[in-house]
Amino acid sequence: MTLLADPIADPIVEPAHLVVDHIAVWRYARAVAEAVGVGVESVMVDQDSPVSVYIALDVRGPAHPDRPLALVWDEDQGWSVAQEAGTDLTRVARLSADTPRPAPGAVAEFLDSVTEGFLS
Repeated sequence: MTLLADPIADPIVEPAHLVVDHIAVWRYARAVAEAVGVGVESVMVDQDSPVSVYIALDVRGPAHPDRPLALVWDEDQGWSVAQEAGTDLTRVARLSADTPRPAPGAVAEFLDSVTEGFLS
């Protein structure tokens, strides 16, 4: 797994050495993070195939209040809400969309519908 620092905000990483599509994924992930109300420090991008995104959330599910939720995305399956269990993630809901990269607002609405009524 190759995790990238934010190539847009991190001056140590030189975007010229990255595949342009990975920069587009970073920009998309940052836009989704902003739409769901978390900072870029909560975002990780894995450039291995399939390219994937992990966004840590400050929300916990009612079934396991000791385990945080995360938004996860990959280029094959799109967005899901997952519950952390140590180093494992269990997907609890999947966004059904016509495109693998739905608008950030649509991802935020999906997250709101999944977490409605949860305590933060």
